[in-house]
Amino acid sequence: MSHNVVSEQRAREILAAYGSNAEQWPPEERQGVELLLQKQPELLAIRQSEASLDAILSSHTVTTSSSLDALLSAIDELPEQTRVPSVERRTDDWIERVLSWLMPASPMNWWRPAIAAMLPLALGIAIGASNVTVNEDWEASEQYVFSLGYEEVSNG
Repeated sequence: MSHNVVSEQRAREILAAYGSNAEQWPPEERQGVELLLQKQPELLAIRQSEASLDAILSSHTVTTSSSLDALLSAIDELPEQTRVPSVERRTDDWIERVLSWLMPASPMNWWRPAIAAMLPLALGIAIGASNVTVNEDWEASEQYVFSLGYEEVSNG
């Protein structure tokens, strides 16, 4: 099995990320890190400090204080929550009034959202129609359009 050459920085990163146990290191870099550890005592010191950290982490255990059944029974014993009284809405709030107008509670007022959706279209048509001017002389417009194209061709 050939080993990949590992830089000292990469060896430090592997020790910091995977700890001191060589079995946890990436297999393709394991042999390269072990060769560097034999050559450089600084890396060996880092490995020893990582070994002490590994020992501390391995000795720590997480225990649960209760079983699942005890937890479920504790949830069942909780009192039912009472409903929080709703806060009265201010009628002078214009955003609330607009939203209540756009989203009516009554199905008889279905036309309100349709009108609200149609207003931007009607406004666009009105603005577009107001700017229409008929120009009998197209020569000035054509000269302007063709002069831009001519400048690009002549400069290129």
